[in-house]
Amino acid sequence: MKRKNVKPLAAIFKGLFLGVFLLVGALSLHRVGILKAKRGIASASETAPLDRYWRYRTNLLNSFVWVGDEPGESVPAPILMGGSLFYADSTCYLGQYLSVLATELALLRKSGADTKAVRMEIFYALNAFDRLSKHANQRAGIPDRIDGYFVREDIPVDFLKNRPMKDVQGIEAGSVDEARGLGVVGNEVSQDQVISLLAGYRLLGKFLDEKDDWNGRNLRRMVNRQVESMVRYVNGNGKRKAWRIVRPDTGKNVDKGPDARIFSGPILEAARQVTGEEALDDLSRDWSSLLLMPVLGATPLPYQWFTRSMIFVLGSISNTWGAHTQRAFKRLDKMYDIPMYPLQHAVIFDKKLHPKSRLTQNFFLGMLNNAPDNGPVQSDMNSWNSPDRFYSHRRTRANPPVYKEGDWYFSAGDRFSGLDYMTLHNLYLLYFQPEEVSKYSPSKDYLDRLQFQTKIVL
Repeated sequence: MKRKNVKPLAAIFKGLFLGVFLLVGALSLHRVGILKAKRGIASASETAPLDRYWRYRTNLLNSFVWVGDEPGESVPAPILMGGSLFYADSTCYLGQYLSVLATELALLRKSGADTKAVRMEIFYALNAFDRLSKHANQRAGIPDRIDGYFVREDIPVDFLKNRPMKDVQGIEAGSVDEARGLGVVGNEVSQDQVISLLAGYRLLGKFLDEKDDWNGRNLRRMVNRQVESMVRYVNGNGKRKAWRIVRPDTGKNVDKGPDARIFSGPILEAARQVTGEEALDDLSRDWSSLLLMPVLGATPLPYQWFTRSMIFVLGSISNTWGAHTQRAFKRLDKMYDIPMYPLQHAVIFDKKLHPKSRLTQNFFLGMLNNAPDNGPVQSDMNSWNSPDRFYSHRRTRANPPVYKEGDWYFSAGDRFSGLDYMTLHNLYLLYFQPEEVSKYSPSKDYLDRLQFQTKIVL
């Protein structure tokens, strides 16, 4: 009797075990799906959303930048805060704007599309740098000089007059406060502004042809001249202590970020890669960059977020760690969640991403497809929620990461320019070369808005 009861009992346990096994498996697969969504991993069938990219480009012109050569024009604002355009670190974002335009130019060429619009935007953005340098020197009592000394923005008080911008009712900018007699500190060149601009110049140096121009102005020559003058000014040109940034009128350090010695090596290397070795062969790096930059790439970085970010940018545009750069970025990305910089390095230097990193095509697709359809907004603390997701990461190494040190500054609903998204989008297309590249072409809404601003028929 006992033996006859064993089979039914065994069958019951077997059925229960199988049911539990299937339930656990299903829950595990569900959990993997959730984790993939959270980590920005997409299925292989997904594609990069080109329509979203051109919405972001149109949105940039609608609400964050007005293209042209007048004061304040072609300098992007990073934030739309409570109806006011907020200009901060504006030449950092001018550098990122140049990165978007450079990669856009490369992709338009690959698809066979017309490049007239982007070449015009590149010209006006480069012209903005000359205007900012001239304005800075005028403030210092040196009229009509254009060199590597510059202010971050030159927004006039009446900037919005005759410049209708969507959802914009006011302006917050250092130049506006100065014009109103309120005083301003820090609206001038500093090491982080130089480094961010240099990233844009480095991509322009990669993708501009020698004959690219706008109305007879050669864009490549403009880039080379600006890079050389900027780096020479930061270096001191042999007339003062090297790699300290000072005001031309007083000879005193600028208010913020004057000491560029530790970064001098990769700054000089990236600049030479743009201009050619002979243009800056009389300059030399500070000894501290020879010792410290290799160490910084191999260890956790005990610095504030903005110092770490400058290291990430320079690593990506100067090949700081040589043959070990992608290995260093694999480690740094794991610690600080900065996937754009190894991708940027791979595109600039025609390298492969580290084969054991998380940075697969699906990973980047997931990150792009998780972006809001109509532009980044302050709402989700772990997504596209800041002026630059990768530069201003401000995160701890906790798991899950804890954001700190500045996200409190933005309020729910504040909007951002999306330059970080657009840069990543274009780098992704350039590196992985998916089929969407053949369809890369400006949208009618973008072209209409650009023509409205510039009054130039495209």
